[in-house]
Amino acid sequence: MPIKTFRRAALLFVLCSGACLTAAIAGEPGKAVRTEKGMTLVVPAEHASLGRVYYVLPGKDAQVTFDSDAPLEHIKGISNKVVGYAAGPAAPAAGAAPVVRGQFNLPVNTLDTGIPMRNEHLQSDQWMDAKSFGDVIFTLNDVADAKVAKQDAGFTTYEATLVGVMTIKGVSKDVRVPARIVVMPETEKTKVRAPGDLLAIRSSFAVKMSDYGVAKGNPGMDSGKVADDLKLDVSLFLSTVSPETPPKK
Repeated sequence: MPIKTFRRAALLFVLCSGACLTAAIAGEPGKAVRTEKGMTLVVPAEHASLGRVYYVLPGKDAQVTFDSDAPLEHIKGISNKVVGYAAGPAAPAAGAAPVVRGQFNLPVNTLDTGIPMRNEHLQSDQWMDAKSFGDVIFTLNDVADAKVAKQDAGFTTYEATLVGVMTIKGVSKDVRVPARIVVMPETEKTKVRAPGDLLAIRSSFAVKMSDYGVAKGNPGMDSGKVADDLKLDVSLFLSTVSPETPPKK
């Protein structure tokens, strides 16, 4: 091969390798990635263009609680480190869902069962494999069956079904989960909690871990100490003001 041709091929290889590395760092195709500060996600332009974006606020209380009720052991765990966003029209039609797209990332290494050794087991490659699959990801693709359940003091509560994709340990499954969504326009009272218009999402549902390749054939599950069906309770607060926005002085 002529020297010039070889150099050109080498340059193309380096450029391609750099692009591939950048893509790997950015995350899986179609998934929003963390901002540089890591307190939220970079909202895709197509979602931002819907009109309004709500950002998950850092949790003081448990944002996600999971419950494993197996015959020989009852395990509970929590995390308050969810990051993400939900987007929807700035002025939704009457009765329509206030958000329709979004993504929520739960870092596996933040799940706390109250026992350090058990946390290590949970994060190991036999279970959630936190090193290879750092986040449990829920991608919101639509909100169905939305209806106004209550209106009080400026707050509007919707009952709805979240339609999306759950990704656990690299395995993605279509899911539909019931939810309660509360919209809270900014007032002096809401500003005590956080600035901006607020949104609360509450949901309770079950996840079959073996569907995602978790704990299948694991001694813990086979011995009756870990349940295949985990019950999840989700409680998220979001604001139109990003958690990375400097507070007003």
